[in-house]
Amino acid sequence: MKNLGGTILFLLLIIFSSTAMGAEVLTDAPEYPPLQTVMISGSGYGPNETVTLQVTQEDGTPLSGEYGEPWIAVADGSGNISSTWTAPYPDQPNDTVLLTGSGDSSGEEGTTTFLIAPQNYIHQLQNGAGAAVPNWAGGVINSNNSCYSEGRAVPYRYFVENLDGGSQHYISIECEWTKGGLHGFDYFADYDFSESSGISAAGGTCGTISASPPPDCQPISGSYPFPDPTNSANCSSPIPPDFFPAGFVLNAPTNLSFYNLTVDSVSKYYFGGTASDRTFGITIYFTAVDTGSVGFYWGGHMAQGTPDTWGIGNGSGSIAGAPIHMRAGVLDGSGGFKEISMQTGVICLPPDATITCSADSVCTDSTYTCSAPTGADDYVWSIMGGTILSGQGTSTITYTVTQPYPGSVYIDLVACDTTSGCPGDNCCSYGSVELPVGYCCDPPVATCPGDTTIFACDLSQICLPGFDCNGTATVIGGTLSGNSVCFTPVEGLNTITFICTDGCGFADTCTTIVTVVLNQAPVCSVPNDTTIFQCIPTQVSLPVSATDPDNNLAGCTVVSGPGSIVGGYWQYTPTGDENANVTVRCTDDCGAYCEASFSVTFEINEPPVCNLPASNTYFVCDDSTFSFPVSATDADGNLVGCTQTSGVGTFDGSIWTFTATSEGVYSATFECADECGATCSGTVNITVDFNDPPVITCPPDINVDCNGSTDPSSTGFATATDDHDPSPAITYSDSQTGNVITRTWTATDDCGVSSQCAQIITIVDTTPPTITCPDAVSVQCPGDVPPADINLVIVSDDCDLNPVVTHISDVSDNQTCPETITRTYRATDSFGNYAECTQIITVDDTTPPVITCPGDLTFECDAVGSFGFATATDNCSDPTVVISNRDSIPGDCPQEYTLVLTYTATDDCSNTASCQQTITVEDTTPPVITCPADITLDCSDPTDPSYTGNATATDNCDSSPDITYADTPNGGGFYRTWTATDDCGNFSQCTQTITIDDTTPPTITCPNALSVQCPGDVPPADIGSVIATDDCDPSPLVTHISDVSDNQTCPETITRTYRATDASGNYAECTQIITVDDTIAPVITCPADITVGCLDPTDPSFTGTATATDNCDQNLDITYSDSQTGDVITRTWTAVDDCDNSASCDQLITIEDTTPPTITCPDGVSV
Repeated sequence: MKNLGGTILFLLLIIFSSTAMGAEVLTDAPEYPPLQTVMISGSGYGPNETVTLQVTQEDGTPLSGEYGEPWIAVADGSGNISSTWTAPYPDQPNDTVLLTGSGDSSGEEGTTTFLIAPQNYIHQLQNGAGAAVPNWAGGVINSNNSCYSEGRAVPYRYFVENLDGGSQHYISIECEWTKGGLHGFDYFADYDFSESSGISAAGGTCGTISASPPPDCQPISGSYPFPDPTNSANCSSPIPPDFFPAGFVLNAPTNLSFYNLTVDSVSKYYFGGTASDRTFGITIYFTAVDTGSVGFYWGGHMAQGTPDTWGIGNGSGSIAGAPIHMRAGVLDGSGGFKEISMQTGVICLPPDATITCSADSVCTDSTYTCSAPTGADDYVWSIMGGTILSGQGTSTITYTVTQPYPGSVYIDLVACDTTSGCPGDNCCSYGSVELPVGYCCDPPVATCPGDTTIFACDLSQICLPGFDCNGTATVIGGTLSGNSVCFTPVEGLNTITFICTDGCGFADTCTTIVTVVLNQAPVCSVPNDTTIFQCIPTQVSLPVSATDPDNNLAGCTVVSGPGSIVGGYWQYTPTGDENANVTVRCTDDCGAYCEASFSVTFEINEPPVCNLPASNTYFVCDDSTFSFPVSATDADGNLVGCTQTSGVGTFDGSIWTFTATSEGVYSATFECADECGATCSGTVNITVDFNDPPVITCPPDINVDCNGSTDPSSTGFATATDDHDPSPAITYSDSQTGNVITRTWTATDDCGVSSQCAQIITIVDTTPPTITCPDAVSVQCPGDVPPADINLVIVSDDCDLNPVVTHISDVSDNQTCPETITRTYRATDSFGNYAECTQIITVDDTTPPVITCPGDLTFECDAVGSFGFATATDNCSDPTVVISNRDSIPGDCPQEYTLVLTYTATDDCSNTASCQQTITVEDTTPPVITCPADITLDCSDPTDPSYTGNATATDNCDSSPDITYADTPNGGGFYRTWTATDDCGNFSQCTQTITIDDTTPPTITCPNALSVQCPGDVPPADIGSVIATDDCDPSPLVTHISDVSDNQTCPETITRTYRATDASGNYAECTQIITVDDTIAPVITCPADITVGCLDPTDPSFTGTATATDNCDQNLDITYSDSQTGDVITRTWTAVDDCDNSASCDQLITIEDTTPPTITCPDGVSV
């Protein structure tokens, strides 16, 4: 049912009933949202009459579900009724319904209509001007509660209540682009890109106002980008020529935010009104996610009147008269718009920042004032070339000039409105002024003292008086202190340049040359290093002096080491052997000095040291002659010699010799002397000892078993001692008689003297032989047990080489499976000693029978035959054979299975053997299939088998094989391949040919017409963008036929042709129009402004050349023209592309004289 719009709503506000006479029914409101209670009243019925009430569509069609059921109301004694009804979710987005009340007895009937529609409302943010607080408003905002700036965005929110989850709808939002020829809103922006703090202060997206948001209002859950309104492709009709100026750019993010919905799509922008009062809008198509309210949030961007946007005085802040509106279209296009507005006073204009100064030309070091209009809340001044003395933060400042002549003072001002509620830097204005600095000074005069020579002990600072300046003094080569210049000199020439500068930057210069002669240190002269030998310590005197080129030597002293300088000599008496390391310093009157060092080694005579043989004891075997060296060591190398003063033997001056014939002590005394008469002496005592024979001790006698060892390591070793030899040599020799060995031991010392003793060793036998039986044997059957065999027994004895071996017995345990037999053997030696061993023989049949199964068999499911039977043999007995297991395994289909038979053979010891036979029953025979006859169809005829026929099939085992088919295209028709498949997957096929006759060409739709800027922007042909359908061919072939140009430029029109061809060769064509037109101006960059000297050239090779780029033209024409005012040339550069789009920029070339005069001073002089 279609809603009749605002007219119906207006009429329903006036009358709620359908008749003026008879029965009537009324509702308490003309419109209800879903799930709201409708209050119903009625009159004109019979007293106590039963009245049937029902709500239907306007044409009488019942509503769906319980809401369409009639119900009963009973009139009172006056014929009046009252009742209620709950509004459902409407069948249409905005649904007008009919209420009928019928009297059951009187036949009176009253009717009325009302609207069921979701409730919706729009709010805008009061950002809180003056004392007002930020809040959401449902009506007009003005300067009492808001203060917005041009270039900012006013946040909006729009709610729709009681939507059914999953339902699809659309709304439109629309605003006034221009009002009275001035620009209001220029595009839709983010709802909070400049007012996020205000939204937060207002309670966020669901903040409360007099008309509160829905109770189920939610935080923002998603966003969707608004299309770029400056792109004509996003507009439903050409953008009006009075819209965006050239070069306009979006300076804010553009997104629609929302909750509890998904945006399905948005429309293109649409336009309305005239050039002076223009509107624009967009439609949003969406789906509600959950049952309840949905919310939309966006911002209205306020047009900014600046040179690079709409132009000065053409922004939203200049609109006068009627308010600026923002509208939200009622759900799904019904019921007109909800709208709110801003009065013009809500736009905050920034304060005036025009600067007026007390002087247009200023002097260095002078004081002036500058002012701006009052009215701003905050003034921030800055100055370059001067210093602010007072007034910062107010509309007037006092400053002093620091910039010297020539030059300029630059004064800048930022004036801001901080208390009106105006947000951000858009409530600030900027002003600036340039004031030239004039020549306001007396000529400077610089005075310097004459050139001079100064003798200096060092390069410490020198202060030279006699300098004077009537302006500001600058020193090169020193520092000014009063009328003196202080400097740290260098040896030789030092140049001081004295510059006197006036307040206008002009200077006078003079120069003083100071020649510094620097003191030189003396050069020391000392003795060479030497060695002095003395028998006793005696004083020495060595010469010491210095040479001084400046003749100002003060004297020399010893600064380290012994001794002193007396009369130009170093004097010192040593105390003994020593090394005197002496350093001498010679100093002049400036404190400069030299140092030199020398070394004197004093050697005082030392007495000799005697080297005598040590007193010691010597062992000898018999008479012996001894010789010992005797000498002395003299550190000074002046030894005279040594003599024997007493004792035995002889001394030849170096060797003492004597002969010992008996034990005893032999002594002698010696003395040695040097050239200084110093001596040393000593006595030597030599003790001589003669040899005695060793003492030997044998080990005790011992009995040894016949297999025991007779080596001394087992029977013992002899020991011996000697008075001088600590280890006499010990040896032995053996002699044997029967079982007795006599061992003779001998000990010999170093002198060859020996001693002997004897040891008796007796050999005995008490050990029985060693016997080893054959290994245990296991056999399968009793007949396999081997007879006893003594040759298999291994025997040995310590003393008897051939012990006797005998078989003693075989003993059985009388068991079976297994039986154990113990076999015993004995070995006896010649002394009657014997030993026995046993061999275990196990009789146990562990070998299973050998079984042979019949071969595996395979049968077709309809022909199963005989299986056969197994046979078996055994090593010891005759086995029995049985079928021990039958295992039936289902196959891949009901007709197939596998039977596994297990045969088992068992012998007397229960050994078993098994084998298996596999019998396979299978179905490998395919069904027999018969196809329906071939048929010819029209492409509009049905092709299912009910029309073209079905195949039939039979099978050897499956009574109902499955029958399927598949189609394969074939020119003008297709092959239908029928397949019959039994339960085991065996299949047979046949083919039915179905011919289709097609004579209708496809339907083809080309892409929309396209406009691009440059020839290089023309996209290649794209068959994927062409839509083609055919009544018979599901995928007609699309090809690109041609691109044909009209050979024009600016614009050029290209006609692109596509063709769609179906499988039968039928084809259709369409064309796409592509317009190539460059409407974008080049981007030009001027060279930097420059200041040149009055003699410098001003052509671009010296001042720089402009550069430019263009979206299409790579070879732009760049030209320039000059205009000159005073010393300033304004050079205008212009770049023009192939479509005559142009862009210009200005370069300022200032001509001034910056070269100071050339001055030459008199030559330097020395006085």
